[in-house]
Amino acid sequence: MIQALGEAAISDPDARLPAAAKSLQILLIEYEVFHQKVVVGLLKNRGDTVETAKDDRQALDWLAATNFDSTLIDL
Repeated sequence: MIQALGEAAISDPDARLPAAAKSLQILLIEYEVFHQKVVVGLLKNRGDTVETAKDDRQALDWLAATNFDSTLIDL
């Protein structure tokens, strides 16, 4: 099995990281300030860029103006 993976996967720890490990640009639509701070902190610690919307109008404006990799919505 080790031979099938190749030496690069063994000697380079980053070779095992999935493609999703890259930094993402995320829109967070969350109106509770406490939850907003928790989620933003977790995502920024991961290396992502996070924008937050304070209301529906701002969320729509962000979505129209920016090409986000992902949008997180609290329903």
